[in-house]
Amino acid sequence: MLNQSIGSNSGYYEKKQEEYRITKTEKDLIFINYVNTCSNYLNRLLINDYPLEYTSKALSEFGLESHRVYCCFVIQLVDSMGNAGKTDPCEGDTAEIKQQVLIWLADKGHDKIWYIDNKIILLVSLADETISTKQYQLDFAHQLTQEIKKRFPALRTTIGISGSSSIPFNVKDVYEKANHAAIVASADSRPQIVHFDDIGLYEIAFQLIKDTNIVTLAASTIGRLVKYDQHREGNLLLTLKYILEGDSLKVVAKKLYIHPNTALWRKHRIEELLQMSLDKMETKVTLMLHLKIWELQHKTALEKKS
Repeated sequence: MLNQSIGSNSGYYEKKQEEYRITKTEKDLIFINYVNTCSNYLNRLLINDYPLEYTSKALSEFGLESHRVYCCFVIQLVDSMGNAGKTDPCEGDTAEIKQQVLIWLADKGHDKIWYIDNKIILLVSLADETISTKQYQLDFAHQLTQEIKKRFPALRTTIGISGSSSIPFNVKDVYEKANHAAIVASADSRPQIVHFDDIGLYEIAFQLIKDTNIVTLAASTIGRLVKYDQHREGNLLLTLKYILEGDSLKVVAKKLYIHPNTALWRKHRIEELLQMSLDKMETKVTLMLHLKIWELQHKTALEKKS
């Protein structure tokens, strides 16, 4: 009699679990359809220059109020090999993984989310005190990366943070700030999270990259070192990067595991190739901008191929 009762209860719970799975699947499908519609609509606002009145009305239809201050987080998912949005075959394709992350974020209470290309856009109102300051915003992003890593271990997450938006809320401006920060985060192999306030010379590089003459000039300097490294299997570009970061030749040698005399030889070789003195501050600033421009171009080219 007891076994019969246990079997009956087990069947009941299995039925309820199946009903829950079906209901959850239906809800998730409805949500993804909504996000697709939202993404198609809102992405137009990111591309086109619509009047503020039209933009405010369009945003309000998706629960975004122009009188609120938002922080934007641009989340990019890459695998360990650096392919945007791609994971091991056993974990599904790009679209499936992206949907899983979107659903997971929604389950956590984040309903102001959509996507553009392989990037997920998340808006959080600064009325939420947990992201009211820059440090809180960074802490929030770090928590997200840790949770995503735990739930989706094959993924590496990079996040760009816009900081506070202006009033009235400008979705294009706040997205561009977060996206620039996200590009900087993914262009550098070290940081996974970058705040717009910390991108430094990269912000100038984002403006200069629009000028073809400056881009050509950057290619003639940094590109020359890249070609040298490719043909001679050298490491002049990384040596230059460490020098521009303010490292002494002794520190550069230690970072590259080379003799200090080798670091000095590389410095002289760079100066010969570029016909510039690395002892001049003006030269360092110029080359630093050229390096940032080259890195942004290289990152953009990789994204177009992925």
